[in-house]
Amino acid sequence: MKFASVRAVADDLKYHTVPEGEQFRYFLATTMLSVLYASASSFASSPVLSEATVIYTVFNIGVIFLGMTAAFRVNASGDNKHFLIRYVCLGLPVLVRTILLRGLLLIVFQVAFAASLQSKTDLHTLQVMVVVDNMLEVAISIYFYVLMMKYLKYVSSGAPNQAL
Repeated sequence: MKFASVRAVADDLKYHTVPEGEQFRYFLATTMLSVLYASASSFASSPVLSEATVIYTVFNIGVIFLGMTAAFRVNASGDNKHFLIRYVCLGLPVLVRTILLRGLLLIVFQVAFAASLQSKTDLHTLQVMVVVDNMLEVAISIYFYVLMMKYLKYVSSGAPNQAL
């Protein structure tokens, strides 16, 4: 991988000399740096940084790294072609499904949260609810990658009309 020369990478891409595995490493590095930058930016702008938020962020970064790596391996175990195209194209409908699930769970969680506030919940209970919400976010991220792997396996298998 070339980190310093945009032109060298552009030339490699222009002449199709970047193998699938190296393309994935560029994609993974770009994604992870973006996530780390966004996390650092949100920490810097947050007036209160809780331990739970830091732990959640570390877990979520780990899920993203492991999920993307597992998705790449699933594709590689099939025909090992077009990972980035497949990942991006499948990512949209998988992300939509994931967002809809998260929205539904958010509604349920907010109803439970509102009910606990009406019953004069103590600070400890509220902190537990924040931790549970963070765990739910990690679980939703895992769900995204499980779906991605399922459909990448289907696409890369080459077997027509394989049941999902």
